[in-house]
Amino acid sequence: MLNTYIEFTPPTKFILIQDCLQEKGQRLVHFINNHHRKLKHDINYFIFEGNFNKIRSKLSSPSETCYNYTKYIGGKESESTELLEKELKSRLKRNSVIILDSLVHMIYLYGFVKTYKLLNSIIKNIQDGQQIIALFHTDLLENSEKLSQLMEHLATLSITLDPEASRVYYTYKKIGGRVFKQIEDYMFDDDKFKTEALKKPDLNKLVQEKINEVLPEHLTTFKIGLTDDEKESRDNLILPYLPQDSPLANLDEGGQIFYKFDEVDDWDEEDPDDDLDI
Repeated sequence: MLNTYIEFTPPTKFILIQDCLQEKGQRLVHFINNHHRKLKHDINYFIFEGNFNKIRSKLSSPSETCYNYTKYIGGKESESTELLEKELKSRLKRNSVIILDSLVHMIYLYGFVKTYKLLNSIIKNIQDGQQIIALFHTDLLENSEKLSQLMEHLATLSITLDPEASRVYYTYKKIGGRVFKQIEDYMFDDDKFKTEALKKPDLNKLVQEKINEVLPEHLTTFKIGLTDDEKESRDNLILPYLPQDSPLANLDEGGQIFYKFDEVDDWDEEDPDDDLDI
């Protein structure tokens, strides 16, 4: 389902990718970028971190353009978002994509409040066929959980990568207002991003496993119960003091003792001491 939402037409307005140092989201951005490249969309990278020249050298399509905002960090330009807002709006055209790498470094540059207001203003005016993709490194900010929730409020598709369990958590907001949340296993196969729905556990199997854990024979170091073969052998065993089919057949062998059962005898029950009420 996640790939369906990523490749949906018209594209969802704002994709928020939340990653961390253990599992960076650039690979997922590259996967989405390839999708837009096949559709011949204009792709605009706004780079706020890393080596700008190295990133630009990796672009292979004439429809991809890079904008360097790494040089503004710590400079006078960081006092206002007007320059960036003007640049973003000018690049949002029909069938165009804007990639913000990364939101954390935008916050370093402009502060959280200005960054949030800027994104909110751009998203409100976005048209069909336009899309914004933003990377948010959740492990690089204090109070990242609270800031993450605020950013998710703006996103139409929020994706969180969990490297420890190789799972992706995502929330998709449909046009009608319905919210769809899902957890899926994920993996990268070369440039392909593959997800698979989690398999539902077999409840009957889990219950049986729990029952087996508390069975008496599993709680001792010696054997308590009997197998079916052992029960059959026990039932077929004829004890010497029990009456035979022909009790007179062996009179020449000497005296014999026969036991006659009372009505209350419990010789064939599983627990012969059950009547003791212990």
